[in-house]
Amino acid sequence: MTQTRDEFTLLIDLLDSIVQILDDIVSGRTISQFVEGFCSTMGNALTLMYVGCAFLGSATIASIALLIWLSWPG
Repeated sequence: MTQTRDEFTLLIDLLDSIVQILDDIVSGRTISQFVEGFCSTMGNALTLMYVGCAFLGSATIASIALLIWLSWPG
C-alpha cells in the first residue's frame, strides 16, 4: 500500500512538472528566457569581435604609419 502511495505521489509530481513547463511555454517565460540568454551570448561574442577588429585596425594603421616613416627620405 505504501509503494502504491509513493508511486502515486511521484505521478502527481510529474504531472505538476509537466503543467509548470506548459504554463511557462504558454505564458512566454520560456521564450523570453531563451531570447535573453541568446542575446547575452551574442552580445559577449560581438564585444570580442569588436575588440579584435579594433586591434586589427590599430595594427594596420600603425604598420602603414611605420612604412611611411621608414620610407620617408631623410
